[in-house]
Amino acid sequence: MTAATITDALARHWTRDPQKLRELVRDTWFLEVAEQLVDTTPDAAAVGRGLATLLVKPDGIATGSARTVVDWLGETGFVIRDAVAVTMDPNGIRALWYHQWNIASGERRMLADLLCGLSPALLLVVGREPAGVGRPCAVVLTERKGPTAPDRRRPEHLRGRLPGGSYLLNQVHTADEPADALRELGVYLTTRRRQVCLDRVAAGHDATGEAARIADDLDARYGGHTTDPGPAWAALADSRLPDESDAGLCGRLLRAADPVPGHLTWPLIVAGAECLPMRTPGGSVVLATPPATAWDGPAGDTPARVADGATVDRALVHRRAVAETFATGVGPALLDGAGRRVVPGAVQLARLHPVYTDHVGAQRGLVDLLHLMEAVRQVCIAAGQQEFGAGSRDVFVVRDFCAEFAHTPPRLDDVPLDLFPRITAMREHRPRGGGPVTGLDVEIGIDDRDRREIARSRGSFSWGPRADFAQLREGMRDALGLGGTPVAAPRPRPVGPDEVQRHDPRNAVLSPDPGDGPGLVVDTSHAVYFDHPLDHVPGMLQIEGARQAALLSLDPADRPRAVATRVRSRFLTVAELDLPVTVRAADPGPDGDVRVEVLQTGRAVADIAVTLDTGGPG
Repeated sequence: MTAATITDALARHWTRDPQKLRELVRDTWFLEVAEQLVDTTPDAAAVGRGLATLLVKPDGIATGSARTVVDWLGETGFVIRDAVAVTMDPNGIRALWYHQWNIASGERRMLADLLCGLSPALLLVVGREPAGVGRPCAVVLTERKGPTAPDRRRPEHLRGRLPGGSYLLNQVHTADEPADALRELGVYLTTRRRQVCLDRVAAGHDATGEAARIADDLDARYGGHTTDPGPAWAALADSRLPDESDAGLCGRLLRAADPVPGHLTWPLIVAGAECLPMRTPGGSVVLATPPATAWDGPAGDTPARVADGATVDRALVHRRAVAETFATGVGPALLDGAGRRVVPGAVQLARLHPVYTDHVGAQRGLVDLLHLMEAVRQVCIAAGQQEFGAGSRDVFVVRDFCAEFAHTPPRLDDVPLDLFPRITAMREHRPRGGGPVTGLDVEIGIDDRDRREIARSRGSFSWGPRADFAQLREGMRDALGLGGTPVAAPRPRPVGPDEVQRHDPRNAVLSPDPGDGPGLVVDTSHAVYFDHPLDHVPGMLQIEGARQAALLSLDPADRPRAVATRVRSRFLTVAELDLPVTVRAADPGPDGDVRVEVLQTGRAVADIAVTLDTGGPG
């Protein structure tokens, strides 16, 4: 068994966090348990997914809470598969919280070292009945355990059932995901004892009675303490120096060369947890806790709620105007059943937009497919930066971009339309010999809030440093005999807006056909297509030109009934601002598909097919 085998075959069943996966396949504790599970269990994926770990920490033992935890598990539908008293030392504590404790303050680490010397801890390995149904056991248990912050705990939480507590003295710990639970078994147990545990889990063993006996013994031997800070400060009163602050007192006792007297250990832990800093300012953990929503559905499904309360930073989607920013949420990346990264997103389509709702005829009042494509394009750009390592100043190049409605285009109602793209990285492009991701081939499903499929899309795009792109553009322009600074060519006179089913003349982007095809009207003052300065003709303007060329290819009587239901675009090279652009449409095919060539100086710069449905009312 190798790390690569575990990565490809199993680990995606145990975590939905790609960063965690990359870390864990280099983690000795995780690898030891995963290899042991694979070697001795027929269905390692299901067994790992079905177990959770709960540690009643020494502060939970000190308050006599071990039996309360055992009883709560039984009352809330969990089954204890194994139970063992474990002794934690300072190295064990650091191994357990290796990916989070880089932000712990020195005082917190010293208090935890004192804490682990008080008593053993109680490890409970937990499952659920029926096994294998719904989200992994570790995810459900962590949710029901309740948060670390005391003011956020609720009565139904396990921590809401336990006495008092503080940020440090939270009494119980659970693994966030199956991958974390497996790793923690590597920290807590020896190889032989771990095998007993895994066999019990696989066999569905019920260790509730054994757990109750161990809990009662630990409570009786080590319990009886309180987390109330009043008695703690009273016990420390004789150790305080004149005018010494609370933090000064606790810090001095922690750092003293002589060991803390036994009768002062618990008071110092309680008092120190109240007044000393618990984390270093400004730091971030190596691995953050994944959102529980990552496990709300099958791998690759959009989480129940991406953070979609406001637009994302417009700079992240390369827009200048907030009004032109349609992405409302992006990420975090998950993993699907094939180990591919999936980035959930959220977008909101405008009910009234100067371009995308400026239609007459059958398209009026329906979602414009190009509006949806622009929103999805923004989410892809943001995902490239947030989840795949693109730089904030990198230039993105779109090579292929396609979209189609799954059914009849939805209507724009009396509220803005929230939709949820789900971007699956079918292929991650990297330089030869390895290195960071430089591009993606993606497939995108787009659902509404009820998880109904609205549309689907696919695309291919890449990114790179702005300086490299500038050098490439210089060579392209030199080959065409153009100067260094693009200067927009004179705009041709557009067709009447009614000819292309528009109200606003500014949205008619084609000129009359001089014989070789209509010209594309490139208006660099247009607030939508040139939301920010560009040195080329934007792809979305070319797609709109293709849509209008497809409309013009229809009999005039059919144009009011036409609705764009599918677009397939392939961008072959950059369309320069300085040169005229011709948009030439072939005759419509039997399925309403119109192939359009976008030409410049006789060469094709884009190949776009637009499908028009003319079955709607006129």
